[in-house]
Amino acid sequence: MSLESKKSPRLAIFILTWISLIVFISSIGPSSVGLLGPMLMIDTLIRPALIVSSFLLAALGFGRLIARSLKLPRAGIVFELALGLAFILELDLLLGITGVLFKPGIALLIIVLGVLALIVTSVQSLRESIELPDVPLIAWACLPASAVLIVASSSLPGGLWQSEAFGYDTLSYHLQLPREWIALGRIVPLEHNVYSFLPGLMEVGWTHLALINGGMHNNQASAMNAAHLLHASFVFISAMLAARAVLMLTGVESEKSRKPGIWLAAGLVIATPWVVVVGSMAYNEMAVVAFGLAAMVCALLPDISCLKRGMLVGALVGSACSAKPTAMFLITPIVACVMLLGSTKPTKVRHGLTLLASAAFTGSAVLFVWLIRNWLVSGNPVFPAASGLFGTGHWTSEQIQRFIQAHQFQGSFISRLALLFSTTRGMFHSQWSLLWIFVLVLSSLGLTHANTRKATVILGLGLIMACAGWLIFTHLQSRFLVPLLIAAAPMAGLGLVGLMSHLRKPLHCRIASVAAAVLVATLSIHTFIIFHHQRNGDPNIRLVQGFDAITGKMFKDQIQTSDPVHRQELVDLLSPAGYVNVVLSNSASVYLLGDATPLYFQKPVIYHTTWDTSPLGQAIRSAPDDPARWAGLLSEQGLTHVLVNLAELDRLTSDNWYDPAATQASVQRFVQSLGKPTHSWPKLGRFLYELPSQ
Repeated sequence: MSLESKKSPRLAIFILTWISLIVFISSIGPSSVGLLGPMLMIDTLIRPALIVSSFLLAALGFGRLIARSLKLPRAGIVFELALGLAFILELDLLLGITGVLFKPGIALLIIVLGVLALIVTSVQSLRESIELPDVPLIAWACLPASAVLIVASSSLPGGLWQSEAFGYDTLSYHLQLPREWIALGRIVPLEHNVYSFLPGLMEVGWTHLALINGGMHNNQASAMNAAHLLHASFVFISAMLAARAVLMLTGVESEKSRKPGIWLAAGLVIATPWVVVVGSMAYNEMAVVAFGLAAMVCALLPDISCLKRGMLVGALVGSACSAKPTAMFLITPIVACVMLLGSTKPTKVRHGLTLLASAAFTGSAVLFVWLIRNWLVSGNPVFPAASGLFGTGHWTSEQIQRFIQAHQFQGSFISRLALLFSTTRGMFHSQWSLLWIFVLVLSSLGLTHANTRKATVILGLGLIMACAGWLIFTHLQSRFLVPLLIAAAPMAGLGLVGLMSHLRKPLHCRIASVAAAVLVATLSIHTFIIFHHQRNGDPNIRLVQGFDAITGKMFKDQIQTSDPVHRQELVDLLSPAGYVNVVLSNSASVYLLGDATPLYFQKPVIYHTTWDTSPLGQAIRSAPDDPARWAGLLSEQGLTHVLVNLAELDRLTSDNWYDPAATQASVQRFVQSLGKPTHSWPKLGRFLYELPSQ
């Protein structure tokens, strides 16, 4: 094995610059004094990085084994990695539902088998020379955004980002569900958390990482950071697949014309602020993007049968839908357009029908396990959707109606269309920066050259159909547009390829390449600015605080041994979760009223999402005018305390998102009946009350 060394100095400088930026960005803010932030970040990420690396290596092994077994044309290591990730996550889902994944050693065995597959399938390539990658100008432009991605991934959930209510969804279900599934020893829908009825492919992945890590009890922090890093990995995977898509879509022979466009597509994926925001959290958008782009690459593979192509495309699209069901109408139209129209030869009707039928079959098969699981539990395979057809499950009609109203936009089509181009919920949200303007301008350039015109039109058609899906089937959030990058990034890359194909003078080509790097740098720097402004200029506060401070563990011994005055000072520093974990007795059991974010609570809690059945609401309906009886009914469930989030309850009841029985007035009557709070956090609107013992 030999290494080409000509590019080594440039690559080394690039890596050192990236590391320096990571150190600098992790030092931002008053909480990160000197090198405290970078040192804590390194300490935080070592274990999660090893876990995620092993997971990715195993996925690559499975992907390479699948590609070789099916005799697929070479499409690059990243395509094989995406293929393997889809396989390993779907395998996790199947084994998790049956409970096998939670048996001792199974999670680790899957990793070992994947790594062995990688070793076996890579013996031949190890004998070949390895060429170090070039470092294009656009890669340098991506450095600020990619550095922010790594630093933000090291921050614990709840610290970033403001647009996402500082990770509310990760605290409520993305990372909370793996905790509960591990405790139960099975991946099952939970009646108090409606989001557990989603396919949850990425949540299953977080569960696997946590099992490798030793669970979510003693090693919860590293398990959560591993989840962040795995999702961040999907950002880089998506970028390289976007580059591969441009390479396969363009008919331009000249390397000079193709390379800048290929790198531009990758750079736009990495540098876009929305990508870094969602990619640094335990979300699922970037898995949708990666699997969507992998399906697009698969649709363009040469010299494979229609049946095999359709089945592979369907499996990858099915995996994207398993990660986030909105992929059904956001990426499916784009991939379908590429699959049916992207071939260099016209697709015959018979071949087109074979492609669609085989893709539909395998896509449905991938989703079948989830559908059956939900049907067995609730009688509704797509609960809580399609309740008119399959029933309401364990919910009432009122709950279904409340959920539907909150998850669909009520305005006219014109008002919906206006929101698509708005700065609040559409393409001109600040976290899109100037991306869509760049895409529009560059796409018009792609129409000017014969070798890029057809691909640009195909992707544009798919993009329009996906926008229609966003307008019709979603409740119109800007973040939901992220999957559209599978068309937008390649379209921009094709535009640059088209432009470069017209240029003849080297100077003009160089200017075009520099201009493309400036576009990427604009997005990348904007990403950094958005990060810098988080938490009023203290974005690394959760990185510095650490898990033990958030949960109160670091204060426990001092509180137990301090004098009363100092003890009270320490107690006042505790968060609500920290107080419950440290101050309350081991026999305590807490009802989170208004809160659905139990991730940092270490003692038993009862919670529910705002759509699910409220224990207080049930108590009120049982004894409408008897607050003392409400408390008694809660105590009979084994609860000892109630932690009330009045601020959140006020928001939820005002939006008609909460149990209609638990009105603000009834909650006030309830807490007044409990007397003075045991402890309070007035600035947070949270108050802890003790329930009368039975």
